[in-house]
Amino acid sequence: MDAVEGSSDNVESTLKSCWRGDPAAEALIEIGQPSVQAVVDAWVQEKEERRRELLEYTLREIVGDDVAAFRMERATQSVKVPATQPADDE
Repeated sequence: MDAVEGSSDNVESTLKSCWRGDPAAEALIEIGQPSVQAVVDAWVQEKEERRRELLEYTLREIVGDDVAAFRMERATQSVKVPATQPADDE
């Protein structure tokens, strides 16, 4: 179990060092709570993995790990997947 926790700490440390100093992330972190919904919305819509990581880092810095995980999970669940059209057999 300690190895897993240590790995998590390393990932978090890497994320922080990678994104610390990004002007947009730092501005959103400074704004704080009022920026949370915009960060979540951008995270949901973003396709590029590196930008999603930055948005996740930003959200975690604003609200903390547990709340960020909850918000991202809720946002993922609320994304509507387009229904597929049934084949027309006529």
